Amino acid sequence: KYIDFLLEAYTQKPGIYASKILFVGKKKKTSDKQIFMADIDGSNIVQLTNNQSLNLSPSWSPSGERIVFTSYEKGNPDLYELDVKTKKQRGLEASKGMNSGGTYSPVGDFIIYTGSVGGNTELFIKNRTTNKRKKLIGGQGIDVDPIFSPDGRWLTFVSGRFGNPHIFNASLQWNVYKTSFVVKNITRLTYAGWYNATPGWSPDSRKIVFAGYDKDIDRFDLFMMNPDGMNLERLTLNAGDNESPSWSPNGQLIVFQSNRLGSSNYKGRFQLYVMSKDGSDQRRIDTGLYEAQTPKWGPFRSGAYK
Repeated sequence: KYIDFLLEAYTQKPGIYASKILFVGKKKKTSDKQIFMADIDGSNIVQLTNNQSLNLSPSWSPSGERIVFTSYEKGNPDLYELDVKTKKQRGLEASKGMNSGGTYSPVGDFIIYTGSVGGNTELFIKNRTTNKRKKLIGGQGIDVDPIFSPDGRWLTFVSGRFGNPHIFNASLQWNVYKTSFVVKNITRLTYAGWYNATPGWSPDSRKIVFAGYDKDIDRFDLFMMNPDGMNLERLTLNAGDNESPSWSPNGQLIVFQSNRLGSSNYKGRFQLYVMSKDGSDQRRIDTGLYEAQTPKWGPFRSGAYK
C-alpha cells in the first residue's frame, strides 16, 4: 500500500534522509512522563530526558538538531532546549509562573510559548540569541498552542477570548532580513465545536489540522481546514479521543494520539497513531510504552539523530 511505502521511507536507513517522531511517554503506569524519540514505526526508541519530574510539550527546531520542551524539574513549568545529538540541555525560560508549549519560528531564531502574568495565560516570544522575551499576544481568556505556518505568514493559536477555546490566525509582517516581525491582524477561524485545540500546519502552509471536541458524543476528533477556516473536513469518528495531530514532512501523513479501544465506546491509555491525510488507513504505532502522546513529526535529516 502507498502508506506502507511512505512509512518505510521515513525510517532510518543508510543513504536515506530519515525522519523521527518526538513524543511524551511513560514506560510504566507509575513512571514520570519523559520525552522520547523514535522512528515512525515505533522502533529505535530513544529516551531524551531522564529526571524524576513531569516533561511535556516537545517540539522540533526547523533543522531537527534541537528540541524545546516544558519540564517541572525545578518545580515550575519552565522551558528547556535539548541538543538531539549530544543530549545536552539548557534552561531557556524560567520566569515566574507558567512557561510552556514552546515552538520554533520557521528559521529557528525565535521560540513562542505560553506564559502567565498576573493569572492570565498569554503568548510570549523569546529571542534565542539575545535571550530577551516580550509579550506578543494577550488579552482576556487563555492563549495557548501557538504554532507558526511554515511560510512564516501566520501565527496560529488557541484562545478563549470569546468564551470557549477556538482557533485564531494572526497575520505577521516580517522585516526585510526576517529577523523580527509584528502582528498585523487576528482572525478567528473556528466557530463550530465546543472546544478546538492543537492546530498543526501542513508543510506547504495550505492546510491546518486540529482537534475539536464534540460535546454531543463526548469525543475529541481530528478536523482539517483551509487557513481561512473554510472547507472543514472530519478525519476521525467514533474511535476514542483523537488529538495533537502533526504532519509528515511531505504532507501525505498525519501522526496523532488516540485513547481508542478498538471499536468500543470505552477509552483507554493514549497511544500514537498514523493515518493518511484524508483520514484513511489509520493504524497504531507500537512504541512498547505504557503510554505515548503529543507526537511531533520531525524534518528529514541525515545523521542528526545518531
